[in-house]
Amino acid sequence: QNLRDFVANGNTLVVTGGIVSKEFVNRYFRYNLEEADGGYGRGPWFKVHGGTYQAFEASPNVLPQRGVSAVPIKKASLPEGSTVLWGTSTEAVVFRIRYCEAEAPGGEGGNVKVLPGRCAAQKALGRPCSCGSIIYIAD
Repeated sequence: QNLRDFVANGNTLVVTGGIVSKEFVNRYFRYNLEEADGGYGRGPWFKVHGGTYQAFEASPNVLPQRGVSAVPIKKASLPEGSTVLWGTSTEAVVFRIRYCEAEAPGGEGGNVKVLPGRCAAQKALGRPCSCGSIIYIAD
């Protein structure tokens, strides 16, 4: 819970992808990221304009793949509020997940995961809500 709270408190967790990292994000943040069909991808992957995270603004438009292949994630399996930074029409190799938590209802203490689009509604109910990011970079 401490790592989830850390991220939701406006911080960023950077994860270098691969099967183990995908499973880590799925288990600890309760997502269901899926590997792209066929497992390994050969690229190249293209920057998605308009969705670029500030830290990557000056980065290349194309990420080529030479040698060992990366493990891309199915774009359809990304959670609500995610932004693909590099990928193809069906795969993402660099993406940002917005992870949010709100105060648990009924004064039970602790925090609960909420969808990014519902944070404002939680605040309106008097339940503090905040979001952070998980940056996933496939390898």
